[in-house]
Formats: sequence, structure tokens, C-alpha cells
Amino acid sequence: MGTAGPDRLGEPHDLEDLPEALAEGVVQFLGKPRLRGWIHVYSAVIAVFCGATLVAVSWSTVSTRAGVATLIYTLTIVAMFSVSGIYHRVNWTSPTARKWMKRADHSMIFLFIAGSYTPFALLALPERSGVTLLWIVWGGALAGVALKMLWPSAPRWLGVPLYILLGWVAA
Repeated sequence: MGTAGPDRLGEPHDLEDLPEALAEGVVQFLGKPRLRGWIHVYSAVIAVFCGATLVAVSWSTVSTRAGVATLIYTLTIVAMFSVSGIYHRVNWTSPTARKWMKRADHSMIFLFIAGSYTPFALLALPERSGVTLLWIVWGGALAGVALKMLWPSAPRWLGVPLYILLGWVAA
């Protein structure tokens, strides 16, 4: 669609950005929900302790491969909750910092999906199938991160199917 005109900062914006701009306006008018972000901050802390336990137990009782697989899973879940908690709890005064944190928040979902596949691919599948799955999932996750970080105004019809395809890749 065409450009609708400049935004508050004088930068042009597309009509496709209108729903997001309206939602942001409502949030700014009403204020952030009080619990937004706190749940993810607490979840990040809990994930650190649970993940450390999972990694230690799997590494010592199963194998180094199991320890590495669960470590990757733990790192991605802690990173996802941490970035989300920071993004939603901080009152960003810099529009640029807020924009980059929002991009990082959305990007972490892709990494978490790949991190969730990692233990299953390395431990539950035959080695060849598991490695193939890892290449596909992590490649898709990195493509998703690139999409969110480098082209944040990409149409939703491009980003949403990528989340879904990554989630269904093993089906």
C-alpha cells in the first residue's frame, strides 16, 4: 500500500502499520498492563534454576549429548523470557531502543522454537534425521530472526506462516 504520510517523528509510514499504531496508541493511553513483563521476568528466573537442574541431571545420568541438547533448550527459553521481560518492564524513553527491543522480543520466539526442537532432534530421532531436522529448524529460526530484525515492517503474511512452519516442521 502507499504511504499515508509522516508519523510523529516525521518518518513516513504505511497504511499496513495502522492496526499496530492504533494498538500502541491504546496502550500509551491506558498505560501498560501492570503484570505485563513480570510473568516473563519470574519465568526467566525459574527457567534458570529448572534448566540448570535439567542440564546437570541429563549430563550426568544420560550423556554429554543430552546435556548439550538440554543446555541449548535452557539457553533459548531463558533468553526468550529475559528479553520479553526486559522489553515489557522497561519504560523505553528512546524510540530507537524500544524499536530494537521489540524486534529482539519477536525474534526470540524463533530461537525458542528451534531450541525446543533441539533435545528431540538430538535424543529422540535417528542421528541422520535429527541432524537434518536441526539444520532445517535452526535455518528457519535464523531466517525468522533476520526477518524480524532487518525487515520489521514485513507483512504479517510472511512472518506468521514462518512461525507456524517452524512449529510444524517435524509433523
